[in-house]
Amino acid sequence: MAAWNILFPCRARGAVAAVAVGLVATGLSCVAARAENTVCRPESFGATHDGTHDDGPAITHALGECAGKGMVQLSAGTYLSGPLVIPSHTTLSIEKGATLRSALVPGAGTPPVAFIYGKEVGDITLQGAGTIDGAGEAWWTIARQARSRHEKMPPRPRLIAFSHVDDLHVSNLTLRNAPTFHLLMTDVSNVVVDGITISSPADSPNTDGIDPAGRNITIRNVVIDNGDDNIAIKSGHRDPQHPDAATENVVIENCKFLHGHGLSIGSETTGGVRHVRASHLQFQHTTNGLRIKTDRAHGGEVSDIVYDGVTMEDVREPIILTDYYPKIPHEDPANDDRAVGREGASPRIHDVTIQNVTGSGGLMLGYAVGLPDLPIKKVLLRHVLLEASRPMEVRNAELTFEDAHLHTKKGSPLLEESNVTISGTPE
Repeated sequence: MAAWNILFPCRARGAVAAVAVGLVATGLSCVAARAENTVCRPESFGATHDGTHDDGPAITHALGECAGKGMVQLSAGTYLSGPLVIPSHTTLSIEKGATLRSALVPGAGTPPVAFIYGKEVGDITLQGAGTIDGAGEAWWTIARQARSRHEKMPPRPRLIAFSHVDDLHVSNLTLRNAPTFHLLMTDVSNVVVDGITISSPADSPNTDGIDPAGRNITIRNVVIDNGDDNIAIKSGHRDPQHPDAATENVVIENCKFLHGHGLSIGSETTGGVRHVRASHLQFQHTTNGLRIKTDRAHGGEVSDIVYDGVTMEDVREPIILTDYYPKIPHEDPANDDRAVGREGASPRIHDVTIQNVTGSGGLMLGYAVGLPDLPIKKVLLRHVLLEASRPMEVRNAELTFEDAHLHTKKGSPLLEESNVTISGTPE
């Protein structure tokens, strides 16, 4: 655990630089030392914040005026805007009673990457007690229509997307109704997401809550109720500077997940994921609970993952560990799916601890299904009490049970197939 006490300098904020000790391990972030005495208000540049006029140019002007030296502040009202780019060393503060609403609509050309976007920047803060609204209803309609025709879904913008950003803070906001993912972070470092609420209908397609990929990331005190993964930790490509794990040192704590697909790692794990700590989590009515999902095309090493202190209520499948995604095949002795002649990154899941977990009302205890040539190894379930109608399917996997109680309506709690090693007894 010593590796978790990370020391690193914060980026300079104005003339002052702070130092954070153990950001990920303790959840502490750099104390803002930027002198934010420069406050830019879009009203000064013509914003009406009446929900009908385009305030995008005024907000963009304010962001330019405050870039590197202060805060853009949105006071109460509704600001309608097109895409916004956040510059380095800038705070966007959306105050209580303020809503920043996307004016992006389908059919107006190729949609941008996101409503709010930043790339290759640093020292960014999004804060406030207000709301960022993606106005996703029209986008969901065209996605559902494509799905009903078995067609590829058309591109849709993210609500917020940051790429190659260092020192990012997102706090206290409400994010809602994203056309697709609400908060996407790719190749980021030194990130704190704290106290936000994410909301979209349970049937809204692909509306992931938070999708982080990078290093030294803390997500805490969030509530997510959405239509896809509540959180999905990703590692979609190899990082030459960090060849063993492009995504590393992630802490998720004190979070509540309502509708959605649970807490996932994957499906993109090509660059590797390690040193993840997820603790004090509540799941209610989600389709999945704790899930690691990948496949031969998007695999990589996933290791040193710890889930600790989890409660689940009416979660359909509490635990899923699989090297097959999106569909887990039935066992077929005639085809053992060896990796001969295959291309892509082979997944390697090992050293996973699931402890102090309780749950009831599930349809199935879940899956632990690895590959025949690369079984899932060293999975420990300790102090676990789970109840579901059907057993856990186990294939090509090594599980250890300590004080674990798995219950189904009848029969064994484990459906053991081929290449299974079980230590201990799930009473």
